[in-house]
Amino acid sequence: MRAKDLSSTFMRTVWQTVGLIIVATILFFFYVLNEKKFDDINQLTIKSFYVADELRQSSDDLTRMVRTYIVTKNKLYKQHYQEILDIRNGLKPRPLDYDNIYWDLVDLKDKRPRAFSKNSMPLSKKFKALNLSKQERSKLFEAEKNSDELTKLEYT
Repeated sequence: MRAKDLSSTFMRTVWQTVGLIIVATILFFFYVLNEKKFDDINQLTIKSFYVADELRQSSDDLTRMVRTYIVTKNKLYKQHYQEILDIRNGLKPRPLDYDNIYWDLVDLKDKRPRAFSKNSMPLSKKFKALNLSKQERSKLFEAEKNSDELTKLEYT
């Protein structure tokens, strides 16, 4: 083979290698972008789960408080019932780590397991803050409305 043929073969191989590196870099860039989108969607799913779970937990706590009040006639349970509503409606600040067990740990002397945070936000505002689809958001508002209607029955 002649030197010119080797040189052109070598240059062609170099350009093919450079081209493959550029293509691999572009593909990796798109992979990273898609991975970031996937992480964002996953974070939204987790946040929406926590907000929906807080609604479910507050409904459970309200039902338990009203049932216990009816059985015991202890006014503390009625106060706790109102406090749960006030926290859910943003009238009182949430306790720290409110998404963990809280009301199960409040004793008959009203000793609280954790201090209160500085923020108070209605649960409905948390729904709106999430970037949910219209259908998902309407389901959460419907569940909250149903729970609120139940509280009207329970409180009387």
